[in-house]
Amino acid sequence: MGELIVPILAFVIAVIFYAAAGSLTRIEGFPMNSATYPQALTVMLMICCVFLIVRFVIKHREYASAEKKLIFDPRIFLALGMLILFYYGLEYIGYIPSSILFIVALSWILKEGKPRILDTCILPIGLSGGLYFIFQFMGIYLPLGKLFRGLF
Repeated sequence: MGELIVPILAFVIAVIFYAAAGSLTRIEGFPMNSATYPQALTVMLMICCVFLIVRFVIKHREYASAEKKLIFDPRIFLALGMLILFYYGLEYIGYIPSSILFIVALSWILKEGKPRILDTCILPIGLSGGLYFIFQFMGIYLPLGKLFRGLF
C-alpha cells in the first residue's frame, strides 16, 4: 500500500508547493521569475506522481503479492518531512544553505552502507552553488533568506 500512499502524499505536497510558489514576489520585465523554477519542478513532480498512481492501478495484483514480502521503509516519511523543512528553510536561511543541508541529510538518511565524501559533501555544495549562480545568470533570483539578506 506504500506504493500508493507515497505518490498521493507527494502529489498533495506538490500542489501545496505550486500554490505557495505563486505567492512569491514577481519582478516586472523578466520573462521568468522566482516562481517559475519551483512551479516547473512541482509540475514535474505531479506528472511523476500521476504516473506512479496509474502504474499502481494497472499492476495492483503484482504489488499486492510483492507487498506481502516487503516491509515498508519509514525513511520515506522522514524524507517528506525534510522536504517540508527545506521549504521553510528557504525563507529563513536562503537557498544555498537550506539546499546543502537538505541534500546532505537526505543522502545520510537514504544511503545504505558507508556514506562517501562525494555523496555527502561535494555533490550538495557543487549542485546548490552551481544552480544558484546559473539561475542568477539567467536573471532568476533565488531566495537569500532573512538571515543573510543584509550580507549580499
